[in-house]
Amino acid sequence: MNRTLVIAPLLIAAPAGAQNIVPNPSFENLTDCPSYYGQFGFVSDWFPMNGGNPDLYNPCATNPEVSAPSNVFGYQQPASGIGYVGMWGWSGQTISGFGYREIIGARLIEPLIAGHQYWFSMKVSWTSGFPNPNGHTGFASNNMGVKCAMDSLWIDSYWIPWQGHANYHSVDIITDSVNWTLLSGSFVVDSAYQFIYIGNFYDDVSTSVQQMDASGQYFSYYYADDVCLSPFPGSCPEATGVEHVLWGTNAGVRYEPTNATLYLSGLEPAAPLRLDWFDVSGRSIGSFSLAQGAHTELSVKIDPLPTGFCMLRLTDGRVARTWKLLIPDQ
Repeated sequence: MNRTLVIAPLLIAAPAGAQNIVPNPSFENLTDCPSYYGQFGFVSDWFPMNGGNPDLYNPCATNPEVSAPSNVFGYQQPASGIGYVGMWGWSGQTISGFGYREIIGARLIEPLIAGHQYWFSMKVSWTSGFPNPNGHTGFASNNMGVKCAMDSLWIDSYWIPWQGHANYHSVDIITDSVNWTLLSGSFVVDSAYQFIYIGNFYDDVSTSVQQMDASGQYFSYYYADDVCLSPFPGSCPEATGVEHVLWGTNAGVRYEPTNATLYLSGLEPAAPLRLDWFDVSGRSIGSFSLAQGAHTELSVKIDPLPTGFCMLRLTDGRVARTWKLLIPDQ
């Protein structure tokens, strides 16, 4: 018997007063004021991981180099409140074959619900660090995003590669140092994850970089503020002013197991698109890039998807949508 699966994003009606389930989302609650670099550990409810040393910037600082809005890496007004944090998004300084990253994490206020769709947003700002020689960044990069996980992961080394998967990430290289860039999207989770992580979860091969200043150092650096995750649409800010719309309200996905083909419909004329699909562990099992054009309907022949749950992500660089697919035994 031929079986066709139809998958659509799950929408939940938001109750009055729906809240962000990320604790201390703008990094305002502190256990102490920063006095030097790498003191992100003073941020309540959050922790650094991967052996990195992300930075905390707040006007209560006893050292002007970690104050806000002016600090060692540049100048930026907070997106909200009075402070924000900063982290390396990419570095060509290879350690065990992988470039250095800084990733931060927090335990969510409530666990996620498997099979439900969640809305995410955060604000980031690239900074040049000029003219400070210690903070003068020569590059900008992409892949800043979010990954949800079951456990609190503290890896005591500089950079152990993740699985090359994030629930949402920016395909575009973010180069704006004047304004905050709002990253937003939605995704369906396959487990009752309890932790959220922010940063670049991709290795050097999968990360695109752009040289901004030949006299700058060999890394990219981003301020971050206002992290939001919610099970209700409209609870987190959504990016506006994006030139290309990826899908219409009737967008849908259909997978045909008999010929291993993905069918997408309800799309609107868009920028170059990218399809990625992942197994239940988050491991990438395939991808497909599409040139710019009027992609109202698409059919993509792929290798047969494994039995069980798979995740399909469609992105145009800033906006992404994820579908969860249940593949039955043939």
